[in-house]
Amino acid sequence: MVGEINKPITEGFIETLYVDEEAALEKARDCLDCYIEECDATHIDTHSYSDVEKLINDYFLVEPPFGVREVKKNEFPDALCLNSIYAWAVEEDQKVVLVSEDKGWAEYAALCEGRPLCQPSCPVGGIA
Repeated sequence: MVGEINKPITEGFIETLYVDEEAALEKARDCLDCYIEECDATHIDTHSYSDVEKLINDYFLVEPPFGVREVKKNEFPDALCLNSIYAWAVEEDQKVVLVSEDKGWAEYAALCEGRPLCQPSCPVGGIA
């Protein structure tokens, strides 16, 4: 074992420790594309569906998914997603089931009662 540790590093060994970033990203994209196709998922582009004015109003009025917390800035990605999903569902006349343990998502879905977003009553990962 000691002999193994004291072996000199052979030429090219260090290079084998590095990952080809572009190849890794391409593989990740391929895996995601395959997963989306298998799930028959729909990509909802936030640029096309988000309502920034509503997002800002909800932030200052502390409407879900924004809460009375010091770290509201961390809720912006959730709010942007929910806002876009809601707008897409209305435009496409689709119902969306939100599955998340996030309290803000559940509160947002509750405000959308009778509308296209709903939160299942069973907890994530199990049946109530």
